[in-house]
Amino acid sequence: MTVQPGYAVGVVHHGDPAPTLKCLASLRSVAPPFVVGFVLWNDPAETLREVRDHPALRGFDVLCPDANTGFAAGANRLAQEAAARGCDFLWLLNNDVRVSPTTAGQLVEALSADANVALVGPRILHPDGTVWHDGGRLHWPGGRVESPGHGAPPDAAGVPFDVDFVCGCAPMIRLDAWQSVGGFDERYFLYYEDVDVSLRLQAAGWRVLHAPAAVVEHAGSKAVAAHGPALARYYRVRNRRLLLGTHRPGAVISSVGDLWRSLRYAVSGRAKQGRAIRCALRDAKTGTWGRRKDVE
Repeated sequence: MTVQPGYAVGVVHHGDPAPTLKCLASLRSVAPPFVVGFVLWNDPAETLREVRDHPALRGFDVLCPDANTGFAAGANRLAQEAAARGCDFLWLLNNDVRVSPTTAGQLVEALSADANVALVGPRILHPDGTVWHDGGRLHWPGGRVESPGHGAPPDAAGVPFDVDFVCGCAPMIRLDAWQSVGGFDERYFLYYEDVDVSLRLQAAGWRVLHAPAAVVEHAGSKAVAAHGPALARYYRVRNRRLLLGTHRPGAVISSVGDLWRSLRYAVSGRAKQGRAIRCALRDAKTGTWGRRKDVE
């Protein structure tokens, strides 16, 4: 009889509690069941007190950092907690994801089939059933990321296959591989940290896979949307330069397109987005990483 490796579930919460509670409720019926579940509450403690007795939170260990640590640091904390409990794998979830009962088993199976697989990600769908993410491609020299089929109906599901990167929305992580490369680079704070860790794992000899038969539903970056589009714009522009500087040192990165976009935003009444781009370019040039509170 084959003994299936034990896995933990970790959810990084930020913003409106409602999506987090729906995510946790959807985890009640997964098979095989997880060994331990964690919620990292990246919000003031007052917001937790309002929902602490909700049935969806029962049985989950809630971790409360002193401040919003960002997705990257929050995920690393969850990986540490899962490893300390003796788990082999961690299923890391955005708080606005809902899972099907079979997804965990399919991801665990993909990791268990090959000891060289470090990450495996599911097919991620919009609530309307169209594709949100179906395997990550990375295009050099510019570092542009792509998910084939985005916005279209999903193709027939096949067997797991190697990809350039696994989306950080709902990956199953092999914890010893994760720890061997140091997990997420916390300088990213938000965005591109999943691309970076996928590249570092592959450089160290590990594989990263996409499993299209495993499916989750993603409501669509609710935590980021709460702060408006300027926040997302800032981290995407800045962190792409961090990714290129890390994995393509010496590459010449043009800022002309970003500066032109910043000007367009300024004259079209979206001054905050324009300012976010200029801040991102300046911070990337000076090596200022991590959280940028004044953009939020």
